[in-house]
Amino acid sequence: MMLLSMLLMAAGSLVIGLSPSYAAIGALAPALILIGRLMQGFSAGGEFGSAAVYLTEWASPGRRGFFGSFHQVGTYGGLLLGLFVVATLTSAVGPDEVKTWAWRVPFLLGALLAIIVLVLRRGIGETPEFQELTNARMVEPDTGSAVDSPTDRPISSARGFFLAVGVVALWSVTSFVTINYMPTFATAFTTISATAALWATAIGCVVAVALIPVAGNLSDKVGRRPLIIGAALTYIIASLPLFWLVVSVPSFGSLVLVQVLFAIPTSAIAGAGTATISELFGTHNRGSLVSIASAISVAVFGGSGGYAATLLIKSTGFKVSLTFYIIAVAIITLVAALNLPRTDGLSRRGQPG
Repeated sequence: MMLLSMLLMAAGSLVIGLSPSYAAIGALAPALILIGRLMQGFSAGGEFGSAAVYLTEWASPGRRGFFGSFHQVGTYGGLLLGLFVVATLTSAVGPDEVKTWAWRVPFLLGALLAIIVLVLRRGIGETPEFQELTNARMVEPDTGSAVDSPTDRPISSARGFFLAVGVVALWSVTSFVTINYMPTFATAFTTISATAALWATAIGCVVAVALIPVAGNLSDKVGRRPLIIGAALTYIIASLPLFWLVVSVPSFGSLVLVQVLFAIPTSAIAGAGTATISELFGTHNRGSLVSIASAISVAVFGGSGGYAATLLIKSTGFKVSLTFYIIAVAIITLVAALNLPRTDGLSRRGQPG
């Protein structure tokens, strides 16, 4: 699954980066862009669960949170790299040139990076836990789920699925808010320039990348629930004041402050989240259910963030009304977090550690 996901990402990025202009091929140009984006979307959906499970199953006893956090270090590191490339291009050639041709550069660089990662991934084998399950099924093919996973929990797959959707809900919205929407919001409703907004967002990403492993490590010591609950409560309480700060004191400094403050709860849920959702399922169906649950949650909650922002601002006339949506999603994640089973004290094989 991971190899196929990486191949799709590389191919999709190449299709977008090399697609001819509308002047050259007419309506086929946007069609090619759409195909490329669909390929990237399918890739991201498949890779999320596969990579999350891969990292947590390789983790040493009592270190799933820390190991799993690097799933999000890679995610935010990639976002940071993308922001850096876009901000550098915008600063170097100007917004007009970016719109004309330079927008292709990040996609071509992304395709090259995906190919490099694809080559590296081919040299890594299956996780010990998955290999153990495979061997057990070969020896006892008719025993069913009894030998499927040493980490099976006393929780149904259906309940685990809905809990995973709930946890990922705020997780996906935080990424949308801090990375995608905030630069647009700042330039649309304040005097902050597009370049300044991108650099402020990049600084927030740097803080998140630094804090995510700290949060993952902390979740191994105090549990996943406290971090996710804390992140949800922080977004419920602080979203409106922080957005209002950007509007009322529009400056590069205020935007940096807001992005850094948002990075703290974002890091908490991102650092603890990978291990949390992986621990909800047994080895035999973990990869599939984590991928499906996360994909649905990202599509429903994170993917609708832009539409929610437009609808709320248009209907209320209140510039920071997107915070109502953020708070609602944070409440959903809070409820899910309060119902999570305790898994922090169990090692990869279900033993304390």
